[in-house]
Amino acid sequence: MSEEGQARQLLSFQVDGEDCAVDLAQVREIVRYESATRVPRVSECVRGVVNLRGNVVPVVDLAVALGRAATPVTAQTCLLVVETPIGGERTVVGLMVGSVSQVLELEQADVEPPPSFGTKVPADVLLGVARVAERFVFLVDLERLLGSQSLLASDAAAGLAAVGEGA
Repeated sequence: MSEEGQARQLLSFQVDGEDCAVDLAQVREIVRYESATRVPRVSECVRGVVNLRGNVVPVVDLAVALGRAATPVTAQTCLLVVETPIGGERTVVGLMVGSVSQVLELEQADVEPPPSFGTKVPADVLLGVARVAERFVFLVDLERLLGSQSLLASDAAAGLAAVGEGA
């Protein structure tokens, strides 16, 4: 988290009915999700790729990456375009989420360690849990989550590169 006494800004969103959040500094933009171009030989959590102002960006269904059912596409479905280190390189990824909620400002004291059991979000990809109003918000560690996926496996990288060359 942040230094003692310093507030940290996080963007909260919904994933399969759960309140989650990521560090706002990692979020480049939020765009409405419409569709993604399927890519062969990628992890099940990769919905495909989108062309974002001339850049091919992989789309990860965050619910599937967290072991949940695929995110249904609704009018509120969004892509959080984030930049995070994956495999030692800064990588831009679109995270498909059910909806975006709000920007939260949390102090270190507001965040508790992730529980080792009893959550629908795997504890090994959490930075912690914060109580906001009457609900719990799971703070997702994008580097651990996306690094644990086979997003950059050789077959997936080859598939994404092939789509990028054709885009």
